[in-house]
Amino acid sequence: MKAEQSFQSAFSASSNAEAAYHIQTAVEQNPWQTTYSSIAVEQGLLIIEESRLQLEQTVKYEPRNARLHYQLAELYKALGNDEKMETHYDLMVRYDRFDTEKISSNRYFSNC
Repeated sequence: MKAEQSFQSAFSASSNAEAAYHIQTAVEQNPWQTTYSSIAVEQGLLIIEESRLQLEQTVKYEPRNARLHYQLAELYKALGNDEKMETHYDLMVRYDRFDTEKISSNRYFSNC
């Protein structure tokens, strides 16, 4: 099965574990396609810890991707890890300074 087919299979998976398997397979087959992990997280195909693991792995291939840093910041916020949350929000701003909608809608920045 090709990476794109594995990724599409995640959307019809009967469980989070099955979805995570298909996402992991797609990422292993094509680790440079960072949208696999990003979309899987946005669509809620993975539980929070699987999401974190996928995004941490994916951001290594595209360390200047503001979207990935935003997603990681949101996950760390949900996990209560303020230090990592702030780190990823700061990286998001560094790499995507002009996305004011995303920044202004976030409570982290409204307190600055």
